[in-house]
This record gives sequence, structure tokens and C-alpha cells, in this order.
Amino acid sequence: MFNDIELQRGEKVYTIKADGMMKLIAKVEDIISLNRIINAVQGGEVPVAKISQAYACILRHAGCVVSDHEIYAEMFAGADSVTVAQEAVTSLMILMVPPSAMAPKSTGAETKKKATKRKRAT
Repeated sequence: MFNDIELQRGEKVYTIKADGMMKLIAKVEDIISLNRIINAVQGGEVPVAKISQAYACILRHAGCVVSDHEIYAEMFAGADSVTVAQEAVTSLMILMVPPSAMAPKSTGAETKKKATKRKRAT
């Protein structure tokens, strides 16, 4: 259902194994739910403190030694803090939604059309 995920912080790359994803998602949802993240994005009001806590939780789960405070401060350290916050939100959403749920679903009509094209080509 899930794939391994690699995160980079500084020069170090951390890997979250697929079989540990559900445990991690539960930890993140103790901080902020997927629905709240989606609603925040749609409403344009991203709770930066909660996003920082959730992202720090993910990094710690992967083995990084980092505090919520460090991540929160980094959200505002660069010239474009809005972009940093948006990237963190995107990362959270990618992490929390199984890849199979994000794959485009094919309809029966599309499948039939593809089969027809294959027949013509032969």
C-alpha cells in the first residue's frame, strides 16, 4: 500500500520504511488530521505551528534528532516562508495518502478504447 519514503535534512537522507507508515501516520494525526490539512490549504490558513510539529514528528520517526522549535524557526528563516510552509504541507499530504489512492482510476470506456487501439495496431 505504501512505499518507502526518503527525506533529506541538510546533507543527511533519512528513510521511512513502508511497513512503518501506518504507525507514523497515526503519530501525525495525533498532531493534525489529514482533513484539517486539506481544509487549511483550501481555506488559505495553514496552521504553521501544527505543520511544524507534524513535520518534526516525521523527521524524528525517521531517526533525525530535531525539535519542533527548530522546524518552526526554519519555516520563517528563508526569504519565502510561504513556499516552505506549502512544501511541508504537500509533504504531509503525500505521506498520509496511500499512493494507490492518488493513482488515476481508469474507466471501463478508457479500457475498451485502449483495447481497440491495440487491436488496430496489430
